[in-house]
Amino acid sequence: MKKNKFLIVFVSVNIAIIFLIIYKQNLFIKHSFKNQELTKEIEKLETKKESLIQELYTMQNPNHVKEYAQKQLGMENLPIKRINKLAE
Repeated sequence: MKKNKFLIVFVSVNIAIIFLIIYKQNLFIKHSFKNQELTKEIEKLETKKESLIQELYTMQNPNHVKEYAQKQLGMENLPIKRINKLAE
């Protein structure tokens, strides 16, 4: 009788351990997949950051600012003769 009880407990504990090992592997796979997704998103965001930094440097370039002002805003270079001094 004691042998049967011991055998049942032993088999039950082994089955529980097997299920815990499977559960642990399942969690590991889920976290690995989530890690891959986050790594891909980080790479995508770093690429976007680099392109935005490049665009910022382009926008800060004085030649680009002058070209933008002339073409987009319709501004033009004024000769000094056209500048009037206001009386104080």
